[in-house]
Amino acid sequence: MLDLPGQGPDSKRNPRREQVAQFFTIRCNKSWRQQLAEGHCRKHIMSKLVVLIVEDEPLLRMDAAGFIEDAGFEVVEAAHADEAIDILRARNDIAIVFTDIEMPGSMDGMKLAHAVRLGWPPILLVVASGRVMPREGDLPENVRYIRKPYRPAEVIAAFRPKD
Repeated sequence: MLDLPGQGPDSKRNPRREQVAQFFTIRCNKSWRQQLAEGHCRKHIMSKLVVLIVEDEPLLRMDAAGFIEDAGFEVVEAAHADEAIDILRARNDIAIVFTDIEMPGSMDGMKLAHAVRLGWPPILLVVASGRVMPREGDLPENVRYIRKPYRPAEVIAAFRPKD
């Protein structure tokens, strides 16, 4: 069985993640989680993961898309949480959601994080804000918070699995 997040008897199959995991298990003889943790084959793994950036400020979204793509990820962009939910419903290859907290629309980044955790549990969530500091219980479990202004290396580091 492949070492994939959310892949168990109660989980839906995700062929895209299985394909990526098989490639890296065969190519590098380690699971993709081990490879990320150890830094092996990072370029190959990162080039296969899809990051959904949710940011209402176009310049910040463009900047984040640029450095995340430069790190080898595929990027999908959304201007607000409602658009992000539509993208998540339409695509099954999103591995990471990187979202701002303060956004217009029917939900902010914290509500989006709860919706993603409930609807797509295997997705890694990273939230960022320069004004809002989440308190204990504001965010679901296993959500990473980054304070703005952030450095690109800080964001990319948050995309790596914790041990």
